[in-house]
Amino acid sequence: MTDKPLLLLKRLLITSHKKIAYDQAYSEGINIIRGENGCGKSTITDMIFYVLGGENVEWTVEAESCDWVYAEFNVSDLVLSLRRGVTSESVAPIAVCEGPLSITMKTVVGWSTYGRMRSHNKESFSQFMFDHLHLPQTKSADSKANLTMYQVLRLLYSDQNTDSTAIFRRERQPFADRQDIRRSIGEMLLGIDDLKSHELRQAYIGAVKQLSSKKTRLDSLHETAFKADPNFNLCNYSDLIKKAEIQQMDLNNAIEELSQETEQAKNRTKDESQYIVELEKQLSMQNVGIERNKLIIDSLSLNIADSELFIISLESNLIDLISANQTRGLIGDIALAYCPICLTSLSKTEGDHCPLCKAIYSGDAISGGRLRFEQELKHQIRESKQIYSGRSEKLIEHEINLKEMKRKRALILEELRSYVSPTCTVNVKASNMLKEIGYIERTIENYIQLEPIQSEIATLEKDVIAAKTRCEKMERQLKHRYTETETRRTYCQNFISDLTVDILHQDIIDSDNNTLSDSKGLVYSFEKDFLSVRHGRLSASTQAFLKNSFYLALLKFAIVDEQCRLPRFFILDNIEDKGMVPERFRKFHHMLVQYSAEAKSPHQVILTTSYIDDELNNSQYCVGPEYDCPPYTLNIE
Repeated sequence: MTDKPLLLLKRLLITSHKKIAYDQAYSEGINIIRGENGCGKSTITDMIFYVLGGENVEWTVEAESCDWVYAEFNVSDLVLSLRRGVTSESVAPIAVCEGPLSITMKTVVGWSTYGRMRSHNKESFSQFMFDHLHLPQTKSADSKANLTMYQVLRLLYSDQNTDSTAIFRRERQPFADRQDIRRSIGEMLLGIDDLKSHELRQAYIGAVKQLSSKKTRLDSLHETAFKADPNFNLCNYSDLIKKAEIQQMDLNNAIEELSQETEQAKNRTKDESQYIVELEKQLSMQNVGIERNKLIIDSLSLNIADSELFIISLESNLIDLISANQTRGLIGDIALAYCPICLTSLSKTEGDHCPLCKAIYSGDAISGGRLRFEQELKHQIRESKQIYSGRSEKLIEHEINLKEMKRKRALILEELRSYVSPTCTVNVKASNMLKEIGYIERTIENYIQLEPIQSEIATLEKDVIAAKTRCEKMERQLKHRYTETETRRTYCQNFISDLTVDILHQDIIDSDNNTLSDSKGLVYSFEKDFLSVRHGRLSASTQAFLKNSFYLALLKFAIVDEQCRLPRFFILDNIEDKGMVPERFRKFHHMLVQYSAEAKSPHQVILTTSYIDDELNNSQYCVGPEYDCPPYTLNIE
């Protein structure tokens, strides 16, 4: 992977009754929220979880009195502001704006609102975040449910209400806590089910369905054709139609030679003459309609071609814009050191001010409006595809109309010919010719019905062979991918297991009650939502330490493994559960801080504690004051 997901909280702001109740900056690395039990530490972690798309939050009375939660995040080097109304009645939408809160909170322009559900014309919040976190838009293997930010956060947020043997945050709605979703989330984030395998599997499913559909259609056409003509496979109906039309033309010419126009006119009644005039008018109208339809079809074909080129151009612009954003993220902002006109050295400016005119940057000036342009391009692509689809439907409709008008014209011509041709009683030879013409016309009509069937069968037979070959190729690729996936799964299992047990054995253990003496190897399952050791029976407090060790192992794995998609962001609100003595969780604090200092990649862990070590208290790792009830985390008047 070239674009590893990254999620960093930079600032969290909560309002209550239109006043600021909480406003703290967060930094890369370890962030410790400390304070007495009941001061509201878990409320803050719940707010972080909630503003990122979390659901089913059990709010405290103080939290329910809040109006809005704002957050500034670094999302894979893109600075985004998020805003969500605090409510427990429904799933509230989330507003997003590019830029820091210091700028975005001063304007209403540039904010885009995303809901929980995706639609034909609008992305969901999960789709938006997955795009910018470089996570694949995948579905669960069994139920085909879309993976969401909420399901991802259930793995990244370890709260106090979830059992220490469980990996995912407890779900209040059991129907939403499915095994296949948990398995898909774990495999997607660890990079076990890589994007290419998912795309290949989805393409294979589509190819198999397409092959089945073509086979069914082919069998149906064969059955229809053989009922109409037992010699169907031996005939070339295009050539037969041409031969029959030549025979028909020769017979008509012969009949015309036998007839005498003057005698026809003499014997014709007034009504017949009027009817012939009417038929000629109808024939003229059909000809005009046919020509008009041809012009419309030509125009639609040109418009469809233009639409295709326009859509390709828009999609190319979107790819270029995303690439430009990534390039800008790698290079960073380029500051001017000299005036471009007089070459005078420019003085440095404080804050978000322009080095030339000294004006304060707007959100668009900093970001270049990248996010807005990207959304506009996506909207134009969706609209263009809708227009393209509408034009294609109209083209099909006019082509069907053209065929019908040609059929009606043939019927009018046939009837007109019966009036202007010699009367059957005039000449026995002419009568026989007319009978033969009728037989040929019926034959041609039958051939015309069978010709497109034959053409479609020939095309379908080629398509079935090609589709079958494609499916067989995909099957071989999937088998190869499966082997690679199982190798990756074993690697992840062993690597994370070894890391977790190694961290676990660094725990401070009472020598009289050594619960880790025979603990060898970690046993965990995303699908079954279970975490334990292979041998040995752990005490409740040691099981809690095991879970914390597992999260630290996941962080280490996300940093060192190139294929891992974990965004290197965790919230730990349970490290003091199950009667764990202070020495044990303080040891874990120091292990976290030590590894964070040694890590070479950006990451963030937000943890809460009631018993911080003196060495860490009031250090660079602490967020906000020490909450002693009062003060509480939420300053609500």
